[in-house]
Amino acid sequence: MFTIATIPDDAQINGGNTNYLKLSTGTHKIRILAPAIIGVEWWENATGEVQYSGGKKLEGAKPKRTRKGEAVPAKAQGGTKNFWAFPVWNHNTGTLQILSITQGSIQEQFKKLEKNEGWGDLTGYDIQIQREGTGQFDTSYTVTPLKPTPLNDDIKEQLSIGGLPNMEALFDGLDPFQETVEINDLPF
Repeated sequence: MFTIATIPDDAQINGGNTNYLKLSTGTHKIRILAPAIIGVEWWENATGEVQYSGGKKLEGAKPKRTRKGEAVPAKAQGGTKNFWAFPVWNHNTGTLQILSITQGSIQEQFKKLEKNEGWGDLTGYDIQIQREGTGQFDTSYTVTPLKPTPLNDDIKEQLSIGGLPNMEALFDGLDPFQETVEINDLPF
């Protein structure tokens, strides 16, 4: 039997490791490593068109962000979402990533945990986020705190060598991993 390769041997596969945690369907175990940066986010393509929630996906659209309280361009009005972004340790992949949350249900559950005197500071324990559903209207998230434990020594060592991402770079449209922030005293 004669077969023809339809995919070249040197073809690269998209996906794999990324610096951003995408909450796909399933369970994600994380440790928040530092306080959130918060602000407003919208998606815009190279020509300045704004992508609106539930609207047509714009090719090449990238996130634009402003700090909480800063002015949002008029063209973005109606296309914005409040975001919280944290540096996190993703236990599923064993990597340092950024978790940017615009989902109100997750934000609400995080806020309840932080205000609960039995849990408090979100950096003191691992958190499990369960996503169910795949569409805009059938997706739900459940946030579960896990028993407080010290951060694993291997993770501490990796963080002390590489530092944390410079989260403020998100406001300038830059890569937070290009210039990391040195950690002098790990809070965990």
